[in-house]
Amino acid sequence: RKKGAAFVTVGAQYKEQLDSLLNTLGKTTPHFVRCIIPNHKKIPGKIDDMIVLDQLACNGVLEGIKISRLGYPNRMLYKEFHKRYYMLGDNVSSTTSDSRSATIKILEKLSSIDVVDSGRIQYGTTKVFFRVGQMVAVEEARERYIAGIVPVIQACARGYIGRRIYEKKRDRIAAAEKIQDSVRLYIELQDCPWFKLFTKVRGSLNFYTTVMDIENTKAAVEEINQEILQTVQE
Repeated sequence: RKKGAAFVTVGAQYKEQLDSLLNTLGKTTPHFVRCIIPNHKKIPGKIDDMIVLDQLACNGVLEGIKISRLGYPNRMLYKEFHKRYYMLGDNVSSTTSDSRSATIKILEKLSSIDVVDSGRIQYGTTKVFFRVGQMVAVEEARERYIAGIVPVIQACARGYIGRRIYEKKRDRIAAAEKIQDSVRLYIELQDCPWFKLFTKVRGSLNFYTTVMDIENTKAAVEEINQEILQTVQE
């Protein structure tokens, strides 16, 4: 005989749904959006301070902010912090394996120049914790650093491109000057009798040079043959 379906109570359903919700929240980073009425007259662009503050107090937002300021709401893994902010430290390599030590060096440097308050930072086993406002200060320092090096990179790139363009123009000008000098020299030599004679006998000179090379090669071959015969007879 088959057993009937087990009876599920309302409390069990509620507990199951609550466990599912907590598991989902544990795997995500939830953000809540609060809808605030700026005024009761429905006039755009007008904000009634008392109405807004009353809604924030009733919704628990102000209390949540107070609690958040007492704790460490901002946190980041040492590896992620080191990867993102390594340029803010002195002699901190981006490839070092000890991210915790690198993070401490970065924050000590920022604390020495009054970017962050070391008393509002705590170091955990795997994460670094910040009080309200400290993480924002670190991010602003990174943005200032990047804003400072971007013009340098742009200047280097423009300088490299400018030098390449200058070298091409310089080579073209040098080539044009060489061509002009050659043309001027050729025009001047057109009236020179020795140049006219040279142009007429140049072909014969090349032929004579070729014949002499052939004869010298034949003589060298004959000498080698004589040496071979003498060696064989010996």
